Amino acid sequence: MSIENDTTRDAVVKLRDDRTQETIVSIYVKAHHQAELPKVPDGVFQLLFTSGLDWDSELQNFTQQPSYSKFVSPAKFITKVNEQNGYQYEQPSHWTIYLQPSPTGVDRVDSISEKEFSNEK
Repeated sequence: MSIENDTTRDAVVKLRDDRTQETIVSIYVKAHHQAELPKVPDGVFQLLFTSGLDWDSELQNFTQQPSYSKFVSPAKFITKVNEQNGYQYEQPSHWTIYLQPSPTGVDRVDSISEKEFSNEK
């Protein structure tokens, strides 16, 4: 999975299992940078992110201008087994997540509360 943060604020992105509501991974992405998660396990995940300024690693929060968001549609990751020239190989799903607003509005995002972003079951 690729994450592109072409905004002026740093971000933390979480993948939360849609069934168990457990966060399987979170990653920090600086403003105007991108990050890679090379292997995401198969499953359906909610994509949540917070952005802001002045990350406090002890509090696990931005101390200035924090905002919290969630992509409306969950992301489904599936590893397919393909065959070519008599060899089998795995081809995992690959998603590119754009944190900046989409001009086409394809990746709809809703605002959420800090509590919803932080909650784990």
